[in-house]
Amino acid sequence: MTSDLITEQEAGGYIGKPPRTLAQWRYLKKGPAYIKVGDKSVRYRQADLDAFLDAHRIDPAVLVGGPPGAA
Repeated sequence: MTSDLITEQEAGGYIGKPPRTLAQWRYLKKGPAYIKVGDKSVRYRQADLDAFLDAHRIDPAVLVGGPPGAA
């Protein structure tokens, strides 16, 4: 089960944010779900990172009223 956990550094690289941003998000109680291991170690599951990215996905077609030809 722990084999699917990745470090904060790896998670930051995966979503394109520096690890410091992930730390700030944790402090602000936002961002992707994480697992606290001991007092200081933090790990992420790739599935949680994918869910976070999916939740922030913006579809431009939806923003302008739907797909072309829809009226």
